[in-house]
Amino acid sequence: LTSDKVLLRESLAQAQPSLSPANWSAAIALAAATSAGAADANTVVISDGANVVAETGAIVDYLLDKAGGERLRPAAGTADRLRFTYWLHYAEGSAMTPLLLKLVFQRMPLSAPGLLRGIVKGIAKQGEVRVADPNIRMHVDYWDAELAKSEWFAGHAFTAADIMMSFPLEAGAMRGDAKTRPRVKAFLDKIHARPAYEAALKYANERKTFGVT
Repeated sequence: LTSDKVLLRESLAQAQPSLSPANWSAAIALAAATSAGAADANTVVISDGANVVAETGAIVDYLLDKAGGERLRPAAGTADRLRFTYWLHYAEGSAMTPLLLKLVFQRMPLSAPGLLRGIVKGIAKQGEVRVADPNIRMHVDYWDAELAKSEWFAGHAFTAADIMMSFPLEAGAMRGDAKTRPRVKAFLDKIHARPAYEAALKYANERKTFGVT
């Protein structure tokens, strides 16, 4: 899966002009948290003075409150703001669950003892076919239908919710057939074309801080 550091790097790149040098330095530390500062390699944590914030959605909210100004999220009290909050947290909650489950099923045979590997592989494949894949298709259809309502997930302007949603859509393209949905494909194409995404990808590749599995 694409590392959270790519997501966070894009968030920071978008907010950079309004960050003071001190806050920018603290925020940059977030991009390295999973490899350097976190107890768990899969944990993303930001430390800013006395504040320590974990969980990607909460971190993005924190950064927007601190330095985002009016960028990357709709105005408070609007319908788009409600959609923004929903998609921001749906991304790591509902959307990633079946994708992660599929990954677990795919990796189960690799850790099974040699004599049991064939049996485990058969069980895992049934888990993919009967549980993970139908749920992934349901979510992919949902994304495509929602993107028919507006250009981006929280309305007609690009927001941090779209950054968050790029992860399950990327994973859905790798582990499912998400790119066969025209609006999902168009969304990913637009995300990939963003300068901040390209900068984030370059940053992560240079430091070997993310991979696709």
